[in-house]
Amino acid sequence: MAVTLAGLEIEKTSGYWRAKGFKQPGVLERLEREDGVIVHQHREWRMYDPETGKLTTKAGTLWGLLKKIH
Repeated sequence: MAVTLAGLEIEKTSGYWRAKGFKQPGVLERLEREDGVIVHQHREWRMYDPETGKLTTKAGTLWGLLKKIH
């Protein structure tokens, strides 16, 4: 199995995103919570509203994105 930089970033910050209530459904580079979904797209991390599918916020790093949200 190939390891990607996004996968390494998820693993590195796992304590922080777990503390914020996110879960990783499987081996995808995706984090989910009832009020948002975080994915790695186009060299940046993006959070989408799961109901509307609209972009909520984005950042260059996963850590930066997690700091922006509550």
